[in-house]
Amino acid sequence: MPKYDDDSEEEEEMDEDEVEEEKAPQHNYEELDENKFKKHEKIIWDAYVEARKEHLKEKEDDDHAEEDEDEHAEDDFDKEGFIEKLVEEKQYDENRVKMVITLGIYSGELNEFNERHGMGYAIYPNRDEYLGSFENNVKHGNNCKYFYFSQHRREKTLLEQDVWIEKVKKEDESIQKLLGNAHEDGDHDHEKALSEAANEILKRKDCPKYLSKLRVMYVLKYGCYPFYEGSYYKDKKRTAQRPEFLEGLSDVEEPSNIQLQDVAIMKYKDGTIYKGQFYDNKKHGFGEIHYPNGDAYVGEWKFNLKHGKGEYYFAGNKSVYQQAIWENGQVKSGQWKMCDGVIYESNNFNNQLPWNSSGSFIFTTLDDKKTRVNGKFIEDEWQPSQEIELTL
Repeated sequence: MPKYDDDSEEEEEMDEDEVEEEKAPQHNYEELDENKFKKHEKIIWDAYVEARKEHLKEKEDDDHAEEDEDEHAEDDFDKEGFIEKLVEEKQYDENRVKMVITLGIYSGELNEFNERHGMGYAIYPNRDEYLGSFENNVKHGNNCKYFYFSQHRREKTLLEQDVWIEKVKKEDESIQKLLGNAHEDGDHDHEKALSEAANEILKRKDCPKYLSKLRVMYVLKYGCYPFYEGSYYKDKKRTAQRPEFLEGLSDVEEPSNIQLQDVAIMKYKDGTIYKGQFYDNKKHGFGEIHYPNGDAYVGEWKFNLKHGKGEYYFAGNKSVYQQAIWENGQVKSGQWKMCDGVIYESNNFNNQLPWNSSGSFIFTTLDDKKTRVNGKFIEDEWQPSQEIELTL
């Protein structure tokens, strides 16, 4: 009867286990790639982005799929299935994969507590990207850029006007030549080149109606997606402010470790673009805004509402509110100048309209004299008084 050596059998089993362990890749999760991202986290992230693209493409190919562009819509991507597949195929640590798709990835400086601190580049789980300074894990500093890629999950939802600008930039050699004169971000020559290129594009016969110069400049600079360019203070958009715009605000904390920028730029999902001041993530202070329909406002703001002195231009009828005072988003007093030069002046506009207000129509005569007709609107019908003033 053969004799078996139990010790030898046990050693053989141990050797087989060791071989299996050697076959399993030992990932160095601290290794950096050429862009200073953690190499394997970037691989996980790229695989995640690609899987999501394929998922969206499958939904687009489904004739019965409903279009849903709400950025807060329920996400039906199978994250658990993706994690399971990646762990099985690449033998990545499951918790590491979960961390990457939950927190995104980061390349940049860290403090002793492993927090984002100093200059860095972050890609967030919703695909938004931030390039700028951090302090103790939050956005904090000047000359920061935040790109809202999540607001257009599908490229086909990008605004037609912006796509047209990008197309001109790629195909028009004269525009490429202008932009090729300067490349440094923030450089005066670069801003000048953008301005000159925008002027040329706005002269084109095929230029879409109502495009503002500011919008053209920043699509040339950053592309079609919404963005913010400016300073952050403790994770909130904030610029320098004149003292009068801070009056009446509680808990105003003066920045001690950074000099906030005077203005910031923000382009919104619908193509609206704002250049001006911010406080606590809101338009606050002085700024100009250009809407997709060609309307524009230049003046004072209070927590995202027009408030104070400001002028509003209506692109549709080429009229303008001038010398106007605004309260909580509504014009209250000033002059409404029509495209033919006629002016309606009132101190009690009602919901940005003259209806049910009292005031004066001011006409310019052929001999360049001013005639003022006082009266009031009853509903939308003008009722002049007997008083007529003639100004030389």
